[in-house]
Amino acid sequence: MWACRGIPRCWRPLPSVWQEENDLSEVKPGRYRHYKGNDYQVIGLATHSETEETLVVYYPLYGERALWVRPLAMFAETVEKDGETVPRFAWVAD
Repeated sequence: MWACRGIPRCWRPLPSVWQEENDLSEVKPGRYRHYKGNDYQVIGLATHSETEETLVVYYPLYGERALWVRPLAMFAETVEKDGETVPRFAWVAD
């Protein structure tokens, strides 16, 4: 087992067919803004080894920039902010 720390160099981009195979057009590699204001770079998807749950692999564009994973369902969900429903992460750019 291995892991990357810092800006990831050991991850490959998602294959071009990832959206078709997984029907996950709402989450693609690129920069996203969290509803609290910070930006994050999504680098791909991973599968949990035990549950086979789809996870989003990303890192913050500030601070240590360590890799993080979050369940796809949670990454793509909406949250309440100031009485309004907004996406937890909103796509910004490639």
